[in-house]
Amino acid sequence: MRNVHDGKRKTKVTDPIDESINELIDKQIEQKVELDINMSMGKQERNNVVSVRLTDDGVSCLDDLIFAKIAKSRSEAAAFLITEGINANAALFTQTKKYTQQINEAKKMLQETVRINRSVQSTER
Repeated sequence: MRNVHDGKRKTKVTDPIDESINELIDKQIEQKVELDINMSMGKQERNNVVSVRLTDDGVSCLDDLIFAKIAKSRSEAAAFLITEGINANAALFTQTKKYTQQINEAKKMLQETVRINRSVQSTER
């Protein structure tokens, strides 16, 4: 785009070459952002649906990501933010997974104890 003076005012004239260059730059930026998003999400398919309620501010943040062409949809924006949150708190989730595994082992032990007690009681009758 360039400015042209006609003696009275300045007028912007669109240069087709400038437009083409700007379109190419925009496409390159979109591709780079998409690649970055895919890399941050580990290139995994998103096959699980989760319904959430958000505040107006939360939805506005998702829409900002769409406007900035960081995401193509609210779903993609939400998935991006969740993935980034998990990555940023990896130590927390590692610890959570450890405790969850311990709880699952304790549940299995309790269930096995109950099963054995039932079996013993039924043979005593």
